[in-house]
Amino acid sequence: IAGISKRLHFPNKAVKTILYCVSTLPILRNRGSASDATFRRIVANPDFDLLLELYRLDSALSPSGLTGYRFLKNFSKKYRKEGLLPDPWITGHDILRLGMKPGPVFKSLLKKCYDAQLNGKFKNKSALAAWLADEAKCG
Repeated sequence: IAGISKRLHFPNKAVKTILYCVSTLPILRNRGSASDATFRRIVANPDFDLLLELYRLDSALSPSGLTGYRFLKNFSKKYRKEGLLPDPWITGHDILRLGMKPGPVFKSLLKKCYDAQLNGKFKNKSALAAWLADEAKCG
C-alpha cells in the first residue's frame, strides 16, 4: 500500500493515515482479543474518526452487523470523557530506582506497567509500584 501510495504521489500524511487504518482494521474486527489499553491507544490516534467511519462501513457488510461499530463508538465516548491516555504512573525513573538497567526488558516492563494501568488492573500508583517491585526482584 505504501509503495502504491507513493507512486501515486500521495502526501506523506495521507500515506501514514492509510497505513494506520489498514493495519488497525483487523484489530477492530477481532476486538475480543484486544485489551482496553489497545482500544484507548486506537481512540487517541488523530485519525480515529476516519477509522471509525471506515469500520462502520466495514461492519455494515459483516454478518454481525454494526455490533462492533457500536461497541467502539461507545468505548470512545466513555474514554474521551475520562481522558484517553493519562500520564503513566510508572516512569523509567521508577524502574531505575529499583536497580534495573535500561534495555529490552526495561522497555517491556515499562509497557506492561502502562498497559496494566490503562486496563484498570491496579487501583492506584502504589499498587502498581508494589507489583513492579516484585517483578524487579524476580527479573
